[in-house]
Amino acid sequence: MYFSAQILLDSFNDFEKCSGLKVNFSKTEATWIGRNKFNKEGSLPIKWTDGFKTLGLKFNACEEMVFLENDISTIFSKVKKTYPYVYSSIHDGTTNNVLVATSSPCPIFTTFKLMFCLAKCKGISDINGILDCDIQYGCDAWKSLKQECITCAGAEGVDRFSSCTKKQRVNVAGNMILSKYPITKAESTFFVSNKQANRQGKLIVETAGRTIACTKMTTALNDDYYEPETKELFSSSWAVENLSQAKCIMSNFQQQDKVILMGDLECGPAILSNNIRKEHELSYNNLTIQFDSPYVRDVGHQTSRGANIITTHVMQKGYNGQHTCKRVFGGTYNGIKLSNQYGVKCTIPL
Repeated sequence: MYFSAQILLDSFNDFEKCSGLKVNFSKTEATWIGRNKFNKEGSLPIKWTDGFKTLGLKFNACEEMVFLENDISTIFSKVKKTYPYVYSSIHDGTTNNVLVATSSPCPIFTTFKLMFCLAKCKGISDINGILDCDIQYGCDAWKSLKQECITCAGAEGVDRFSSCTKKQRVNVAGNMILSKYPITKAESTFFVSNKQANRQGKLIVETAGRTIACTKMTTALNDDYYEPETKELFSSSWAVENLSQAKCIMSNFQQQDKVILMGDLECGPAILSNNIRKEHELSYNNLTIQFDSPYVRDVGHQTSRGANIITTHVMQKGYNGQHTCKRVFGGTYNGIKLSNQYGVKCTIPL
């Protein structure tokens, strides 16, 4: 039998912003996808059902950057005939039920009062600049707004921010898993307890007797470190934060024999023969103490269309035998570019 794991793309066009179940199968497939942009009416610009068929997805899909309850519901409604099981941080354990929202992410009065103050920051679009402006004018927006509001505002932007004042749940880390088989165990955690503008986390599920981890790690940014509450913790370094996340993942699975880890890990090795430059390479080197990245070893071509780096991965632990990997997708669907990154597909013997 084979486990076919697939990472698909960092994002679609116009990117914004741990009981096993015995199942007879010849192979399983897991896929990692980014968040597609919704239009103002809240509908997807391409049919997800058709898109999933085109992409050849079979058993599991790990999506990222899906922050809002409505977005999760829309995606699931489109694919539930093929993927009848779903999990994210806003779901009630292993059921498909979303936890009931008791309030809006952003209280109307407090939020608009703060927005009026932040109007003085007009023309500033980068997060670091907005945070500095908040301090300069004493708006105290960062201190006053809860994590869910910050995440919602970042996901929706100015044009659709009003939706954040309506009652709904927010999937803060943005991770979401779709599965063809029942999810028998599920866990959602953050890497840190602090509030962050871009807070990362991970989902760990068991489905069809396999443990799958879906995560996104801190990106390599050229910007100065701007997270107010974790500057001291990570010495104002994105690289230190990314390394901390890698070590957290290693700690999670230290006692576990078999795991599939997939996602935008934002780290990768230098491969001089293919002109691949390193990206948070220390994090990658730490992860490969436990995990193997067969794509890097067997293929080694860039996964980003704009940079010579490999940062999206299907990693495995405990699965021996001959792996087969290839780079996939990165083309167009109905005239729309699928992504700014290529997918990675690996077939891993069980």
